Amino acid sequence: SMGIPAGAPQKRKAECVVAGPAEAKGELGHLVGIMLARPVTKEDFVYTTVDSDVGGTTTYRSSVALPGYDASQLFQGAPAASKKEAENNAAKDAVASLAALAGPFLEEHKAKK
Repeated sequence: SMGIPAGAPQKRKAECVVAGPAEAKGELGHLVGIMLARPVTKEDFVYTTVDSDVGGTTTYRSSVALPGYDASQLFQGAPAASKKEAENNAAKDAVASLAALAGPFLEEHKAKK
């Protein structure tokens, strides 16, 4: 087993792992970090979740605010069966909205690397 460096197999594996439910949250963190040009903190993401009970079924709906980037904007996600999923949907919405704006930042970020 001397031939393969210890870190190699794990690295490859991580890339094909199916992304978990918090995938969009991570993506949003990455995006906001690039746009703010600094490491993000928990305070940069304010999630608000409301639950509604319709006919015995509880659905959750989250919105996320990014005070460090633009305090006036709120991104609302699609309703979901769990709070975690609802927050992720809100993150997805924010990522979709910010992706267009983040284009130039991302290019710059790539160029710097």
